[in-house]
Amino acid sequence: MSLWYAVLLGLVQGLTEFLPVSSSGHLALTQAVLGVTPGLAFDVLLHVATLVAVVVAYRQEVVKLARATASLVVPGTWKGEAAERRQQLSLLLALLIGSIPAGLAGVLLEDEVELLLASPRTIGLYFWATSLFLLAADMVGRTRPVDRHAEIPTLGQSLLVGIAQAVAIFPGVSRSGSTITAGLVAGLSREGAARFSFLLSMPVIAGAGLLEAPEFVAAISSSRDMLVFYLAGAFCALLAGYIAIRLLIRQVTRGRLLPFAVYLFVLGALTLFYLR
Repeated sequence: MSLWYAVLLGLVQGLTEFLPVSSSGHLALTQAVLGVTPGLAFDVLLHVATLVAVVVAYRQEVVKLARATASLVVPGTWKGEAAERRQQLSLLLALLIGSIPAGLAGVLLEDEVELLLASPRTIGLYFWATSLFLLAADMVGRTRPVDRHAEIPTLGQSLLVGIAQAVAIFPGVSRSGSTITAGLVAGLSREGAARFSFLLSMPVIAGAGLLEAPEFVAAISSSRDMLVFYLAGAFCALLAGYIAIRLLIRQVTRGRLLPFAVYLFVLGALTLFYLR
């Protein structure tokens, strides 16, 4: 793998992890077209880089969540109002509930997903499915008035969004697209649906990174000459991921997801007819 391939794959991962177009599907297609198989270590590093992008983009919320969590053990850790602390703890519980379905899906369906990654035709069909998700989200986003009081999901809403995230384990199904759609349909505001979608990605990405950490360390140890390429790809993924988060927040709050739906419909058709 050359430096330029590492940079390209990093940019693809960063942009498509958070834009509602499916990072796994785009990475699989990019690798198939380029004939590049960077390996597990590189994939894990790119995902960790996108996790850092979320932390940077939502650093204020992450700090509040951390302080509220710490206050459960050390009461003096929280310095704000009691009502805000309760909100943060409610959000923390929502994130825990929402993470369960994806965690179970990752453990139970890992082998099936790896087989699907080798099938461009299947990925094309899932691109179309995501396109339909985004059409639904676009319709809801345009017709639902902004409700700033619906930004912290209830347990039921959290579970629904979590199930949508679990469905996104299949390559070609966008995690952000499915979770934002589920959040809007469940009654969250557009801002609340986007924020919960991005924050919900953190436990899943972190969990996957921890599970693959031993293999990542082993791969890095056996190919130290590739470390510069890996770091370059990771930096590009972080930068592109941060830009993608900001772009998608703006598009969601304006209720404009139709361009992504059209893009995925066209890409799905090209995948089905030209990559068999």
